[in-house]
Amino acid sequence: MKGLECNGPYDTACQLGESARSCAPKIKIIQTDKAREFAKLFEEACSKLKIPHYFSRVKTPKDNAINERFNRTLKEEFIQLGNFTPDPLLFNQRLTEWLIEYDFNRAHQSLGYLSPIE
Repeated sequence: MKGLECNGPYDTACQLGESARSCAPKIKIIQTDKAREFAKLFEEACSKLKIPHYFSRVKTPKDNAINERFNRTLKEEFIQLGNFTPDPLLFNQRLTEWLIEYDFNRAHQSLGYLSPIE
């Protein structure tokens, strides 16, 4: 990523930066829950990329309902169908392929059974 020093597949800033760079429209803010698994790395990445990071309120899943539904779909349609691997490079490759299918081809109920690109 231009302007960032990348240090391999575990470099959160580079991964977030690549995702942000490929998005249209540009990512202006990020909202997450208060999960702490990768909090330090994620905060550093947001800071490097100058993307404000906001948090959902505690015990208010409706704040993040769309993301919670996406996480469920990811588990049901990707992870549980055997796509998990402990190899981060292979996992990211599989996930990227699935996300392209999900974002560009798959019909979404919330969109009247159209794909997001339609």
